[in-house]
Amino acid sequence: MKSISIFCGLFLITIIISILSSSLCLYQKKYVEDPENMKRRLNYLQSKSEEITGGLLEFVHTEEAGIYCKTKRDIEAYEEVFKLPKKYMITICKKIIL
Repeated sequence: MKSISIFCGLFLITIIISILSSSLCLYQKKYVEDPENMKRRLNYLQSKSEEITGGLLEFVHTEEAGIYCKTKRDIEAYEEVFKLPKKYMITICKKIIL
């Protein structure tokens, strides 16, 4: 009898949690960016691509995926993709040892 009541209690808690989590998912904010701001970010990324990736990556925008990067050629396992210059680093350290 006691095990049945524990089982029913756990079952009810599970149902309540699933209902709450599904209702919270319906009210989550979806990130939407205006086309002008998106184009500005895409242009910035494309302008810095040569300096940071050595021209290995290009940045692309599609309605389905948003902004993403793709390679212009195959990348070797040992190859570095990003080389971030010091002028783009933001840190609270007094000195960066590279």
